[in-house]
Amino acid sequence: MKNHTYKIADIKHGREVMAREIMDRKGPITVTFSSKINRSLAQNNNLHRIICQVAKQKGESPEGEKCYFKLTFCVPILRSDAEFEDFYKKAMLRDTYEKKINAMRYISASSLLSKKQMTEAIDAYVTECANNHISVSMPGDGEGW
Repeated sequence: MKNHTYKIADIKHGREVMAREIMDRKGPITVTFSSKINRSLAQNNNLHRIICQVAKQKGESPEGEKCYFKLTFCVPILRSDAEFEDFYKKAMLRDTYEKKINAMRYISASSLLSKKQMTEAIDAYVTECANNHISVSMPGDGEGW
């Protein structure tokens, strides 16, 4: 069996999934628990709010716009990591743009970024929007992105 990393938002369901995975494994296993959160909920909420604003103005679906955001702004940051770069070269580098955009529906990219990296990605996205005359309302909670 392959190694798996689970990010659990729904505690009850997540525990059930992990328990089944543990019970199905043969032989010794290693389990690591972490409650480290790389980004704040406010940052995630702001990102989704921005993506919805931009998607509406561009006439795109929020899901399609999130795929664009991930490919255009998150993937370049992640490619500085050797493991992600190796994955990207093997799995996606030669794909067409359309295939890469569609792949973003299934690939974690934004969730792999730290708070600092996500701030960098959102800043670049908002700058691109401004350069293309797309207005984005700034968050009002004082936390920034």
